[in-house]
Amino acid sequence: MIWQILLVVVVGVPGAFLATLGYVGALLRIAKHFSGAFKFLIAMPVYILYSVLMVAPLFYMLGQFRSGIQSSNFYLAAVLVAWALVVIPSVVYLGKYRIHELRRAGYFLPARECFNKAHQYAADGRRTSFSLRLRLHHKGADLAPL
Repeated sequence: MIWQILLVVVVGVPGAFLATLGYVGALLRIAKHFSGAFKFLIAMPVYILYSVLMVAPLFYMLGQFRSGIQSSNFYLAAVLVAWALVVIPSVVYLGKYRIHELRRAGYFLPARECFNKAHQYAADGRRTSFSLRLRLHHKGADLAPL
């Protein structure tokens, strides 16, 4: 059974990496030709397909090795580690080498800070020094340390 799990890893790592290359390529081609909400609508099925491809090895191993998993937690741990070994190289490649290119294309943008009432009024409606600093900073004030 362990050899079968290793076979899934040997086949799954290049497969997941090729899926990641296809995903990044598809997103970049979509961003090259479309923008705005239409880009989002076209990229969403690509993302869903990529998600399915990334979890498919896990579901395959859970189904294939069900009897071993039910008999021992060691097999469950082996399946989870094997799935992590399949997915981690692709995630590292995506997050380390291609994320900047995807951000320039408009994907995976960092969260924007918003300065709203929740930031202004903290802790039962009273203003805190932190919320005042956020408000002053947002308005362009040069702040000295409080």
